[in-house]
Amino acid sequence: MPVRFDRRMAIVFAILCLIFIINCDDEGTNYENLSPNRPSNPTPADGASDQLLDVQLIWNCSDPDGDPLVYDIFFGTAGNPPLVVSAYSDTTYNPGQLQHNTTYYWKIVANDPRISRTGPIWHFTTEVE
Repeated sequence: MPVRFDRRMAIVFAILCLIFIINCDDEGTNYENLSPNRPSNPTPADGASDQLLDVQLIWNCSDPDGDPLVYDIFFGTAGNPPLVVSAYSDTTYNPGQLQHNTTYYWKIVANDPRISRTGPIWHFTTEVE
């Protein structure tokens, strides 16, 4: 008895084909992409005080698949800092000259070619004048 190929089966088949294509690399090998590791080990350390006004933001991050990473950097004086740089390729960032006795918040979003991973919001306070 022949199998009928109705509209629902065609849609399911098309979705499965798309999932397969998305999960294949350039050579057609199917693999599951893992998300980047969560950004960690911030410098200045979370909660640090008396930081210099020309501080560099530094963090660690890697990808378990070895995919290249770029970062979105959020930085400012608000508890939920705004995006200041997108698709940044280094793990060191200079936010510019800061103000005395001010608390700054920052977070990093790591992006590989297929998935993102958001780090925690860190904060530090600069030196008193």
